[in-house]
Amino acid sequence: MSTRPPPGYDSIAKIRQHLRKPNSFAYLRLDPFALETDHWELRSSQVLGAINNLDGLNHGLESRFKEGQDFTREIQRCVSELWPTLVLWLDFLHPMHHAGTSRHERVPLQTICRMLFYLFNTSGLIEEMRSRTARLYDMLFLIWLRFDEYQTTSCMAYPSFTGIAEAVRQSMWIAGKGFADNLDGDMLANYPAMVAQNMSPHCLPAALGAVRNRPRAFYRQALRQTRHFIDITKATRPSSISGVEDHVIAVAEFASELLPLEVHAKDVVVGFVDVVRSIRSIPNLRSVAIMVCSVLHAMWRSSSDGRPLLHMEENSSQLVGLTRLVSLQGSQVNVLRALDKEEVSLRNLGAGAPEEQDRLDYWMKERIRALRQFYGTKCANEECPSPDPSSAKFRCPCFNACYCSKTCQKIDRQSHKSYCVNGTKGPSYRTVDGPEVSPRDGHFVASLTWKIINDHAQTIVVAIQRAQLRDPPVGKDYQLLFNVADMIPRIAVNPLNRAEEKWNSSCGGIPICASITFAGSATRLYIIHIR
Repeated sequence: MSTRPPPGYDSIAKIRQHLRKPNSFAYLRLDPFALETDHWELRSSQVLGAINNLDGLNHGLESRFKEGQDFTREIQRCVSELWPTLVLWLDFLHPMHHAGTSRHERVPLQTICRMLFYLFNTSGLIEEMRSRTARLYDMLFLIWLRFDEYQTTSCMAYPSFTGIAEAVRQSMWIAGKGFADNLDGDMLANYPAMVAQNMSPHCLPAALGAVRNRPRAFYRQALRQTRHFIDITKATRPSSISGVEDHVIAVAEFASELLPLEVHAKDVVVGFVDVVRSIRSIPNLRSVAIMVCSVLHAMWRSSSDGRPLLHMEENSSQLVGLTRLVSLQGSQVNVLRALDKEEVSLRNLGAGAPEEQDRLDYWMKERIRALRQFYGTKCANEECPSPDPSSAKFRCPCFNACYCSKTCQKIDRQSHKSYCVNGTKGPSYRTVDGPEVSPRDGHFVASLTWKIINDHAQTIVVAIQRAQLRDPPVGKDYQLLFNVADMIPRIAVNPLNRAEEKWNSSCGGIPICASITFAGSATRLYIIHIR
């Protein structure tokens, strides 16, 4: 954020002198909102004097960082005295009041960005005052999310946006993100609570306030600024990417921790995919492309139905990291349908050894074949009058049958009743723990689990026999747990705990559970009524 010093601030001695004066920065001690209305034109001597004072104060803060000088006491005293009117001047000069008017080009945007950068990167008393000033966060996030609208021709865009991006990252956490660096396994279980405890109370309200409390609009604006900042970087500082990295990391932390959404707008997901596609071949921007992938990963993990992954598959099947995400979300019907429709191959993606890619590609195609088997399109009414009963498109809510029409469904109702919702036959499930899955995905997992049992019956028998011989043995009451997210589903034979013993009597056989990854968490489904 370095710039040439303003007149009167060109030496360390002069900076110290200004900081120690009891009435230094006189214009910043005025209340700008108490001035006459003509001051809004940003031309009066008071306004120009305040801008000069801001530049001088900025240079003092900068020299403390740059020269390694110990200005701490002077800086803290001076800024604390100025604080009430300093915040008012930043508000008065902020482009939110001037954008779209004839005075917009007179907004000292670079000066404001520098001041916000230093205020959010200074500890001690300034940090305490900042933590009690929600308006400062509002001003910061408005510039971050609307920089392309606020930018002026006199503003040096790259250093200004770089400083804003770093200030945003500093604004998000009370004690910094380092609180999570040394967590062990037990502490990680409480990670969401620790995030909530360490999150700045002003950050999220300010971010949402900048987009009128529309969470999906937040990501649309973040995407716009990502594109704009990359364009700025390529045009002015093609060899420097630290500012872009700070910006993208901030977006990723919002997507994963501060503002995760179950449903993201398709154009936003596709937009981030396009960003990756446009910069991944530029050598110095490859690391930024990987970070943008982390934004997409966060969107996919928080999604309730896998649609972000589906949008990506429809627009770019060659993103690095796709293989891992498919393996995590390969139990969601719409994800598999998109893979099938686009004829995506998971080979030659540059992720993992060739043998691993072959196994994953085979695993995916097996899932797709199972999907076709479970959800055929032949009308379940054996007396269907249609000339082409194999193209029925109307599916019963139980997902176990489809029909050409309501008439066919009514005719078949009696024979289908036992396989329908609350019936005694066909695959069914109950969520044991973890996020709820959609009925369609739950039905698919139940059907897939039963298929695994049929395909690997001998292996399951051997696993049960070994479990009964191990020390200690599982005993007579046990359950089978299938991790259906694995390429080769693992089968675990576990003893029943007290809460699960009721399953043994309710299922009339061996209790069966299926474990899948859903919305970034593990979900266990109790598979019942499989006959």
